Amino acid sequence: MSGMIVMLKHVSSSKYLVQLRYRSTVSALSFRVELHELGSKASSWKFAQTGKGTGERLYYGVQLHIENCKFANSFLSVSKGGIASSSSGSKNVLKLYREAPTPE
Repeated sequence: MSGMIVMLKHVSSSKYLVQLRYRSTVSALSFRVELHELGSKASSWKFAQTGKGTGERLYYGVQLHIENCKFANSFLSVSKGGIASSSSGSKNVLKLYREAPTPE
């Protein structure tokens, strides 16, 4: 799985997840990600080394390090419940860190 480059596509809108060079409004340590219709190098993501061998199964709860191909040392992290929403109470939040997040 390490070294595999993918483009992450949103199922409902068929748009690609793209990292921007601007800071996020959620956290000063994060960068913005948006959905765009056209894919580019900023929408290419690479699975970083996880210690798993090629062909090994990944199970729910396994931490993956997903690095942006355009912006070096920018890792994608997904968390739940980070932002209150007026309709649902919480939603998924995507954050990009300049350094790999520490395991919790």
